[in-house]
Amino acid sequence: MPVVDLFKTPMFTDKLYLDPQPMIKKIKQLQKKNPKGTVKSNEGGWQSFLSHDFNLELINVLNANAHMFAKHLSLKTPIKLGNIWANINKKNDYNVVHVHPNSQLSGVFYLQVPEESGNLTFLNPVGKMLDYDWGTESVKDFTAYTSSRWTVVSTPLRFYLFPSWLSHYVEPSQNNTKERISISFNFKYNQ
Repeated sequence: MPVVDLFKTPMFTDKLYLDPQPMIKKIKQLQKKNPKGTVKSNEGGWQSFLSHDFNLELINVLNANAHMFAKHLSLKTPIKLGNIWANINKKNDYNVVHVHPNSQLSGVFYLQVPEESGNLTFLNPVGKMLDYDWGTESVKDFTAYTSSRWTVVSTPLRFYLFPSWLSHYVEPSQNNTKERISISFNFKYNQ
């Protein structure tokens, strides 16, 4: 039986072979200068905006991948880095469900991920209806067709790119001693 996928939600992921230590050191220095940071989607934890020259090697790799992903999705290019920020999460810190408005693509790059420090979960745009009509009572196996959420394992040096409109959250860290450190970013059309 031929099946036609009417709508799809894309995500791109890859590993970046960059040395995380200089970036972690810079982020920790920023945290020392500004211990309060900013509050956006974080509950607990620390966030702070980074400059576009924070780490040029990282910025160049992210730009190249975002451009390639946008082209694959048939989005208008060129696409450019809008904003970029650092995240530090300790025990019980997390990010609430949110989207990234006024951008086309968003992402995260994991620098340091201790065990049990929380994963990234995406919510299917029709998830509530899936849960209501296709909940655990009627679904044999949860797949890309039947899942209301999709969790990806936070892994050091892995980055994820996804549509900015895709709702997502970060699970609370359960690690008692080590911090999860990541860099998040938004891309938008070069207007």
